[in-house]
Amino acid sequence: MKHTVSIFRLVFITTTLAVLALIYSSHEHWYYVIGPLHNMDLGYPFADMQARLGIAEAINHGIDVNHEHNPFTPSGALNNKPLYTVTIMALLSLKTSDSLILGILFGTIYCLWAFWLLRPTNWIETLISLAIFLSPPSLLLIERSNDDIIIFAFIMAVPLLLETGRLRGRVLGWIVISLLTPMKYYPAAAYALFLHRPKSLKELLGYTGASIAFVLGMLWLIRDELTTLTDRIPSPSINYSFGKTLLFECFNSLESTNIFFLVGALIIVLLGYLFLIHPKLQVKEAQPREELYFLLGSALLSFCFLLSGNWDYRLAFVIPTLPLTFLFLNGGERLPKMLALTYIVSLLLTLWPEYIYFFNIIEPKEDTWILNYDHYYIVAVLKHSASWIMIGSNILIACLILKSSLFKLMHDGLLIFKRDQETHAKTL
Repeated sequence: MKHTVSIFRLVFITTTLAVLALIYSSHEHWYYVIGPLHNMDLGYPFADMQARLGIAEAINHGIDVNHEHNPFTPSGALNNKPLYTVTIMALLSLKTSDSLILGILFGTIYCLWAFWLLRPTNWIETLISLAIFLSPPSLLLIERSNDDIIIFAFIMAVPLLLETGRLRGRVLGWIVISLLTPMKYYPAAAYALFLHRPKSLKELLGYTGASIAFVLGMLWLIRDELTTLTDRIPSPSINYSFGKTLLFECFNSLESTNIFFLVGALIIVLLGYLFLIHPKLQVKEAQPREELYFLLGSALLSFCFLLSGNWDYRLAFVIPTLPLTFLFLNGGERLPKMLALTYIVSLLLTLWPEYIYFFNIIEPKEDTWILNYDHYYIVAVLKHSASWIMIGSNILIACLILKSSLFKLMHDGLLIFKRDQETHAKTL
């Protein structure tokens, strides 16, 4: 059996490396992978890494990148990203000439995490792993090499730290999340991991209080920066992005998108509540590692989805959710298997249709794109409908994972309340 498993894993790794080598052999190949998002004017390869390093270089030359145009980046535009990462790069005296080394470094770490996490045990899992890791959004993250791939490289260590169950591991995990949060803010969603099998209600409340205090304190310290950047943060269009209202924007009902979103969110909340309280809707506890990695991916994806308008490359955070999903697919329990199947199908429909459409209209030698928006409308509706199902199903799986932990916390809370009442009665 071990020999068979190693063959599937070997196929996954060798195929992935071969595809990456083929794509990087020529920048024109990227047109067939990520379409018009491959922009040579931004720099190749690792366009976003070059931009970050350009800002860092400007800082070292005394330029106020938030208010002065930057000659060290291709566009020379004002900064539109949090300065946390680039400030560290500036302190390390990194320059745009270092973008190739750093791009390769973080791209390699990203691949190594995927190779370690994804261990297919049959051909179906192998094909699913390849379809997800070699999907355009995942490859876009490598090609751009921005803050998100840096976050991915470090935040993947958090479940391993929490898995130990020791105080030192949990504190280190909290510190890692806190260090990553100023980069893009959404890593703060990973604080939700502390809901997984906490040792006590007191411990959970401690981490919760510390997390809230840290986030509020950080937002207060960078309030001027946030005010400056608000109008410069690009809002992704209905293509190459995912988010809460994009499905409803397909129907040109911009004035009512928030209403439709609230209805959709309410349905997911009600289903989640049903999954939590219904005694028959439950799953057997899996290994803590697989559960923690699923919760990590689910928390980050759900948070980004609720922010709305996030670039597709953040869908790379589905990778840590796959080990537990594969366990559910191979298990004998009907509910988790159906949820896992729904999650995988909706995920593939989120990752691929849009790029298959662009692949059929590409003319890379002329760098031209002729879009038939009547046809693309159908693709967009399919993609954004699937993204709602994807987020909904992974939230429901997360509810099942956390169910026993939440009930334990409620039980502990009731015991503490009862004990305090008895102590108070004796005092009287």
